[in-house]
Amino acid sequence: GLTQVQDKVELLSRHLANEINFLQQRAPPVAVAGEAVNVDHMYGSEGRQHFDSPEMLRIRSEKAAHFFFSLSSQIDRLIDALPADETDQEAQLRTLEALQEASRTAGERLERSVANAEALLAGVRSVQCTLSQSNNVDLSDD
Repeated sequence: GLTQVQDKVELLSRHLANEINFLQQRAPPVAVAGEAVNVDHMYGSEGRQHFDSPEMLRIRSEKAAHFFFSLSSQIDRLIDALPADETDQEAQLRTLEALQEASRTAGERLERSVANAEALLAGVRSVQCTLSQSNNVDLSDD
């Protein structure tokens, strides 16, 4: 249910972050809105940074797009399979009512058990008292 949706969204975000990282490292810079491309930061101690060919980037982008579309479709299906809020609330209400009834029944059984235990305790005390009085009588007769 909801955990599956969360897992899929987390997977989607992780893969999206990985793809963005890959493109930042492997795709050549592109000028946006007439801005000049600053490549100074792209050259390290080894000289020129290696970029993948446009064909390789296109293939990778198509695979990523297919993966993202497939995963998004899975997320949509999982969300559609989740129970509606009203149904969920109704089910929770029925469960709560059943739990309250079970609690009432358990409470009644507990009250009966306590009453029985108190009656048994009173009987034990009565026997103790009788035994104590018999012992006292026996001791005084000797």
